[in-house]
Amino acid sequence: MSRVPDLAPFQLMNLANDIHRERAAILDVVLNGMGSMTMRDQLSSSQIQKVLNLAGYRVQIGYLKALLKELGFPFNGSSCSAQQLLMKVKGYVNVQNYRQDTKSEAARKSLTAEQTEILAMKNQRGPGAVIEVVRDMFYRSGQTMHQLFKQATTKSVLDFKSFYQLI
Repeated sequence: MSRVPDLAPFQLMNLANDIHRERAAILDVVLNGMGSMTMRDQLSSSQIQKVLNLAGYRVQIGYLKALLKELGFPFNGSSCSAQQLLMKVKGYVNVQNYRQDTKSEAARKSLTAEQTEILAMKNQRGPGAVIEVVRDMFYRSGQTMHQLFKQATTKSVLDFKSFYQLI
């Protein structure tokens, strides 16, 4: 059994970001450069490392095993398919969506109606829709950002509830 290094969370996130960024090259290598390999073939960590190397991303096997372990895959022997890896990396990188998928039912029920509405809007129309709603709220107030901030602050801290009510 090999020893997996303990990496800091930011190191794992950097590794996952790099793999997510190189996903097009990884797909190309898997589909065209590895013979008869498909996206659903189970790969070992050394095979995944070879795919990443061919895609132009050099990674040490220990770091890759640490990421596989963090993503919930076995890091020795047959680990996962390229498709599973890319899906998990996407979820790991996109922390908000990853957390939303893994929330318990009780946590989902604890959201307020406004939070649920904004979350649904974000999921249906994307984060740009939420930004548009906030921007429209500011424009309707007819005040500058500084004026709104001054009215909603207590001491040097912005009180979100009073800021929300003000807008």
